[in-house]
Amino acid sequence: AGVVTAKEIKNVKVYDIEAENLSSTSRSGRYGINNLGGLIGCMLHNACQVSNIDIDNVRLTSNFSDVAGAISDINAAGEINVDDVEVSNCIINSEKALNTAGIIAVFNAPKSMKNVTFKDSEITMKNSEGLDCSIGGIIAICSYDTIIEDANVSNVKLTGTNINDTVAYLTHVAGIVGVTTNNNLISNCNVDNLTIDDQTKRGMVGGILAVVTGRNPNVEIIDSFVNNITATGYTVGGILGCGVAKISDCTVKNPIITAKIGIYPVTPYAPPTAPAGGAVGIAVETSVLSRITVTADEAQDGEGKKYGIFSECNAGGIAAVNSGILKDSIVENIIVKTLQSFVQIEPTSEEESQNNEETAEVDVGEVKGAAWRFADEVQPRYLQNYENCTINNVELIFGE
Repeated sequence: AGVVTAKEIKNVKVYDIEAENLSSTSRSGRYGINNLGGLIGCMLHNACQVSNIDIDNVRLTSNFSDVAGAISDINAAGEINVDDVEVSNCIINSEKALNTAGIIAVFNAPKSMKNVTFKDSEITMKNSEGLDCSIGGIIAICSYDTIIEDANVSNVKLTGTNINDTVAYLTHVAGIVGVTTNNNLISNCNVDNLTIDDQTKRGMVGGILAVVTGRNPNVEIIDSFVNNITATGYTVGGILGCGVAKISDCTVKNPIITAKIGIYPVTPYAPPTAPAGGAVGIAVETSVLSRITVTADEAQDGEGKKYGIFSECNAGGIAAVNSGILKDSIVENIIVKTLQSFVQIEPTSEEESQNNEETAEVDVGEVKGAAWRFADEVQPRYLQNYENCTINNVELIFGE
């Protein structure tokens, strides 16, 4: 269906289809009129129960639209409950889009989502509109108070690219939710064999959630597991890319997390960051990280450690940059590496050179995040609070 206002959608199977949005017109506003979904383009107005949906072997191609394996956009005043939805063997190619996801691109309605699965699939999105974009294995953007539980993503690849390589448009990518702007509880979610390649040089990347925005959001991620994640981007975390959140009782196993410096101009007052964290790229003030484990199989292909956290600037076993509280957590059997050669900052004047003899210095590894140092002064917003953390068999590397 293109547009739906039903009160109940259940017991539906969709398989072996191809669908394409042929729009050549740009969209206006945050949520435009162009939508493409494997099941429904857009849901409007009413409270609705969506349940027992099975979508398999679907190929979706979009231009100037939100696109998702199941439902592109949900914009409803009433409560929406989504239960027992599976999308598998889905290929999504999206050009000039804002939001792209395995299940729902835009979840602009309150209530809940549970027992949802996105597996054996691939999403590729090209961003050329100069707007904030998001990719999510389950939801691209969640803009209402929502409970998300028992969400599963496995054997999935998510790729974000720029059509214009000289401009860094901002694309956020995550295994479960790309962007959240309100109060969310993400509980008992599992991500397995996930590859994220964010080539846009500015976006946030997370194994579960990419970025938390909005005014005073209350976001919790609990009892969740990320296994075999390979993620590359500008700001990367095994669980959360960037934002304020309470994260507890979560594990990241066998991570290969890489952060690369974007195209921002580098000066002593705007140094490169490239935060890569085993759990969180940047934990903003008031975040609480507790009972988190970042670990790897000790025997790794007979060639020593290959799993770890790698950055061109700031790396941390739990968090690269942490302004919150970190406690009761474990880092073990991984590499934490930052490349010194990428951290040099050229002074712009002789006076500046004298005042910044230590052009940039990075604290790496353990459960430390990172602190930039200029003239022996640590910027106070990056001071960190740690309690009862354990580091075991962690290899720290600074430089090549």
